[in-house]
Amino acid sequence: FVEDPGPFFYPIAFLLKSTPWLLVGLVLSVYYGVSRQRLAVSSQRLAVSGQQLAVSSQQLAVSSQQLAVSSQQLAVSSQQLAVSDQQSASSEEVSILHSSFFILHSITLWLFALTYLIIMTIASKKSIRYMLPAFPTFYLLTGLAFYQAYLKLRQTKHFNQHVTPSTPKPTTHQTNNPSNQPIPPSPHLPVSSLQSPISLLLLTILLGLTLSLPYHPYYLTYYNPMVLGWRWAPQTLLVGWGEGLDGAARYLNEQPAQTVSAWYEWLFPLLYHGEVQAVVPQENLITADRSVLYINQVQRDIPGPNIIHYFRTRRQPEYTVHLNGIDYAWVYPGPIAGFQPSAPPQVALGGEFSGEARLLGYGLSSSTPASGEPLIVTLQWQVLTPPVTQRFVYVRLVDSQGRLWAGADSPPVMGLWPVERWQPDMFIEDAHELPIPAGTPPGTYRLEVGLYNPDRGETLAASGQPIGQGGGLLLGDVEVKWQPQTEVAIDLPHQTNTALTDRVQLVGYDAPPSTATTGELLPVRFIWRDSSAWFDFGDAPEKSVVFIWSREDVVQAEQIDTLPLPVEQWGRGGVLRSQHDIIVPPDLESGRYDLSIRLHDGQQIVGEPFLLGAVDVETLPHEFDLPSSALQPDDPAHFIVSPEQTIHLAGYNYTRTESTLDLQFYWQTDAPLTHRYKVFAQLLDTTNTVVAQSDSVPAGGQRPTTAWLPDEIITDGHTLSLPPNVAPDQSYRLITGFYDLATGQRLALANETGDALLVSEIDLSQDAE
Repeated sequence: FVEDPGPFFYPIAFLLKSTPWLLVGLVLSVYYGVSRQRLAVSSQRLAVSGQQLAVSSQQLAVSSQQLAVSSQQLAVSSQQLAVSDQQSASSEEVSILHSSFFILHSITLWLFALTYLIIMTIASKKSIRYMLPAFPTFYLLTGLAFYQAYLKLRQTKHFNQHVTPSTPKPTTHQTNNPSNQPIPPSPHLPVSSLQSPISLLLLTILLGLTLSLPYHPYYLTYYNPMVLGWRWAPQTLLVGWGEGLDGAARYLNEQPAQTVSAWYEWLFPLLYHGEVQAVVPQENLITADRSVLYINQVQRDIPGPNIIHYFRTRRQPEYTVHLNGIDYAWVYPGPIAGFQPSAPPQVALGGEFSGEARLLGYGLSSSTPASGEPLIVTLQWQVLTPPVTQRFVYVRLVDSQGRLWAGADSPPVMGLWPVERWQPDMFIEDAHELPIPAGTPPGTYRLEVGLYNPDRGETLAASGQPIGQGGGLLLGDVEVKWQPQTEVAIDLPHQTNTALTDRVQLVGYDAPPSTATTGELLPVRFIWRDSSAWFDFGDAPEKSVVFIWSREDVVQAEQIDTLPLPVEQWGRGGVLRSQHDIIVPPDLESGRYDLSIRLHDGQQIVGEPFLLGAVDVETLPHEFDLPSSALQPDDPAHFIVSPEQTIHLAGYNYTRTESTLDLQFYWQTDAPLTHRYKVFAQLLDTTNTVVAQSDSVPAGGQRPTTAWLPDEIITDGHTLSLPPNVAPDQSYRLITGFYDLATGQRLALANETGDALLVSEIDLSQDAE
């Protein structure tokens, strides 16, 4: 809402607050005002024509004396016609008088109403209540118009069929002739009930009650039903004069007595039996046990736009007062911040962040959100140690590969309860809006939540729950359902409108980096659109996308990834997002390569190619010989990646220092790997307690599993930090294994003995021999 809503404010406000009968009456007023002037002129001409006809009838009577009986009858008929014409002229003179009266008063009333509204429109401050002086004028105009319509209706045949027409006194000859006697009206003919003033009054009252009773007792909630006023009035006018607050108070009076923060704090205590706080300062809305928002308060962003936005978009009211199609008041549970939790979370957790805050749990606005719609994630925090600097919360929606699909970052409670107000053992309900982009494919995703320092970008160390790739806590699964959409914001760095086939267009994409190393994963995102014709109802052949590495127009390597949703499910004109990890083939030679994409139907490549960009590839050195100093592991078992892919430990070595145990693992695979895995190394005592451990991508991230060639020896170093109380004379077991970067799922051993390989029994009193 703005200070000056513009010149169309009053016309729109009048349309919303007027009744259908008022609008009909004003239209009739304009119509009769224009047509009555023309009718008066036409009536004068008709009267003159009637007089001329009477003269002609007398001349005809004189010329017809040769036929005595017939001439007399014709003369009488002519006289009757003349008298009838004179009466018609007299009736038209009365009609002219009514027309003059109507035109004079209508012009005066219209002039006043329009002049008043024009003057009000010039003023910068506008309100619907300033229109009140004009409404009686409009209703007078409506009354005059309906009265004119009533007079017009009385002149119709239906209204006059029961009235005996006036006839001149018959002559002796006419009296003796039965055929010339006037015909009396039949008592069985219907008499219009609309002629009775009482009937008209009753009809008017009935119509008024029909429009008024549905709004009892909240008559100010009326908005013109003829234009569906309740649908768009809240977006156009300030709505609400206190009606509906009594409904919120009645609901709260049925609950246990609590502190309530409400708008109209001088009025609400008359309705609510408990303690009432004003909404200013806005902190009252955060600490109160219940908060009541009112519609015109929300429209004016009182006490502030941020807190109103927070309540209306991120919180769910427990009770809503709904009157005649419009929500007037909302009751929200609380407190948002206090020393008692507002309600148990939907999902209980126990994760912590660096001893500052504990995540007690979370709740979702929907267990199955749809793509293109926001998901509200409400976190329940408990303050352990108040932070000394600002903190931000991030909420991520990630897939099974750890790829980010949606994210939101903001301070807790959108900054409405800053960290300066945090106190030990305080509970904070923190709601975040996570917009799921249109075109997100259906499937199972996970939420990741983290707490970080916005100045440094450092994520606080999380514990107590599985850890995501971003360093935050992994929460539960979220099932995203598919919702076809044709409108989507192309939020990727590159936009295009290229048809790869007759049915699939590429509209947005990520370009690959200019340089890469063999085995490196290049994440890319695409936005596709179904461009099929309206008469095409067959299944789409496009199933996958092919990434093609070429050099001097010669294909060097290909990678096929399945599209996350069949094309026929996108919807005509619908869009789909997809994400892919392109593996730089480990067997490429150093040089520049073109990276392009095409579509695949499951049998062959189809459609046209699209160039993503050129990449300068650097090849890593490869070693296929095992060092002679390498020791053989006690367990020769292999880790199973797939039936065609296995990893085994070809050898190992270790060196003991005063406080560390330095390890060297030598890995080997029998086939190229398409997923990245982390290696864990753990030192266990005799009670299977972890004494020291290390987790990292092979070779400190320099040799990811996707860069391994078959039979290549991969040297992978790890350093285990030994605790001060380690017993050097005790035997320890060294175990190792692999787990998925995204899911944390470990690879199983081929001998079905578990998911950890026993490397050796380690004697810490000496180095390896």
